[in-house]
Amino acid sequence: MTAIESGTPAVVDAALRGLPAILAVLDFSTIKNELFPVIAMVFNAVDGIPSDTKFAADDPNACSPAEAYHLRQLLRTIGPREFCLRTVDSGRYTAKRLLTAFNIRAPAFLDGAPEEAYTSMLTLAFSRELAKRAKLPSHNSLDDAVALLTRSRNIMVITGAGISTSLGIPDFRSKKTGLYAQLEHMGLAVHDP
Repeated sequence: MTAIESGTPAVVDAALRGLPAILAVLDFSTIKNELFPVIAMVFNAVDGIPSDTKFAADDPNACSPAEAYHLRQLLRTIGPREFCLRTVDSGRYTAKRLLTAFNIRAPAFLDGAPEEAYTSMLTLAFSRELAKRAKLPSHNSLDDAVALLTRSRNIMVITGAGISTSLGIPDFRSKKTGLYAQLEHMGLAVHDP
């Protein structure tokens, strides 16, 4: 269910409706140099307490790292609709300040803009945060990982491309060492699915 389908608060709905208007008044250079980097920041923000808070340290209106962590947890617990009601709609936070909880600095071209101009970025920040897999707070160290592996059964390891061949595990398609080549050598030709 999307935020709009779930009855998103007025501030988030306004953000979604307002994005085309914001883009319409910007020239290509501003979009390329200021808006795209902000969107990229939203989708590359780090998990947990923001580690790159250099901009926040200089900004008295930014959320503290502990406050940012609390706000992220609150978003996950109560969802975007209730989160907006308790933060922005209630007046406890401005959208601009709330962005700092997600490690996002508003672009310079929005300085002095109405509050609604920042809500489009909040929508992106919420989507990014909620799409992340939540870290289990009770597992923080290598010892915790070892303990989990020790008491677990049926462990599945999922790796990216390349890890299997470097460990000597045959892949499927290599000409001489791949699984299909080995099966063919044994007289069990298998066509690549």
